Amino acid sequence: MAKKTQGFIFHIAAIKFALKLGEKTQTFKNMNARYPNPVLSICAQHKMHSDAYYECYVRAMSMTLYHPTGNPCYGFVSVLTAISNK
Repeated sequence: MAKKTQGFIFHIAAIKFALKLGEKTQTFKNMNARYPNPVLSICAQHKMHSDAYYECYVRAMSMTLYHPTGNPCYGFVSVLTAISNK
């Protein structure tokens, strides 16, 4: 597995915190909240709920929060690379 960066350490801690909320807080217990325990085949070589599994999960399931293909440049006719309705 690649060297853990601060970002992965943060994501692993966030996953553990979210799971702890579901397991330990009365509010989530009252809602009968359950973690579905999905096993990703790409991460099957790691023990479930281990840091290595969560790191693999983050690497496999992370995606951008913006439009991944980009946006065209909108602007005036004088801007040659811009899309314009004139």
